[in-house]
Amino acid sequence: MSSNLQTQVTRGMMWNTVFMPLRTLASFVANVVLVRTLTQDDFSVFLQVTALLATIGLYVDLGIERSLVRFVPEVEKNFRRRGVWQFFAVTMGVKLLLLAPVILVLLFRSQALMSFFQWSSIDSSLFPLICALLVLGAFSDVLYQF
Repeated sequence: MSSNLQTQVTRGMMWNTVFMPLRTLASFVANVVLVRTLTQDDFSVFLQVTALLATIGLYVDLGIERSLVRFVPEVEKNFRRRGVWQFFAVTMGVKLLLLAPVILVLLFRSQALMSFFQWSSIDSSLFPLICALLVLGAFSDVLYQF
């Protein structure tokens, strides 16, 4: 391992060690604020929406993010930076194609989903926000692996 790479790895590990407790504390504080702010019904809907997002994310993932780690260095070695950007674009395109049917169902069958989950206290305008969160989540998952 070259000294430059060793320095970068050491610095990265140091930042992870420093910021992990801060991230955990911020998450804890956010959850306390969430529990104290929302009513019991609203918190129940929040947990259901969060579970729905996580479940959809797992099914749409298909292992794409986990396999990226293996291929990005090879793509960069063979095709340089431009190839990595093209690989990223193709990967995001595949993710968005996988998300498209889910988003269409969420947008156009929101009333059926609301009755299935018994979400009588929320407005159907929440579903475009759920779709946006799915797209942003897919984007951040892929970007994180790159």
